[in-house]
Amino acid sequence: MFTDQNQADFKKQLAAGEEGEEEVANFLIEKCNFAVLPLYQFISKKTPGIFYNSYNFICPDLTCFRDGKVIFVDAKRKSRWVNFTGKLETGFDLKHFREYKKLQEKVNIPVFIVFNHHDKEPTGLFFTYIDNYSRIWDGTYNGSQKFQPLVFYNYKDLKSLEKFR
Repeated sequence: MFTDQNQADFKKQLAAGEEGEEEVANFLIEKCNFAVLPLYQFISKKTPGIFYNSYNFICPDLTCFRDGKVIFVDAKRKSRWVNFTGKLETGFDLKHFREYKKLQEKVNIPVFIVFNHHDKEPTGLFFTYIDNYSRIWDGTYNGSQKFQPLVFYNYKDLKSLEKFR
């Protein structure tokens, strides 16, 4: 159950995430010549989904079309990088990662992740194929589960979205 403060924080994070998704969508439309179907429809508290046979997948943010091809893009707005292992990294929720991987396998449409980094250098739009992750972290700290599990991507393996043409 949301407290008033949790609800306010959630709404603030949701608005920032939607703003980041819109930046990515506009870039893909204007610079990469994609047609984009965004999923900004947060009508309920349920995450948008894709239904396939008996599966219900969490849906990536954007479905993109160009030259008869389709790709999925999930946009992640970030304000900082991490450096826990001596490498500059960024990441996101392992649950969503696993959902996107299953979706990719079932429908044979590639999933790309775009990290929209602002505030802390290096800033910009960076992309990678979902399978190019550097490590998975189970969320444990000092031997106990403290955080949600995450998947991380090494900065050196990311490419500027300018090259996504």
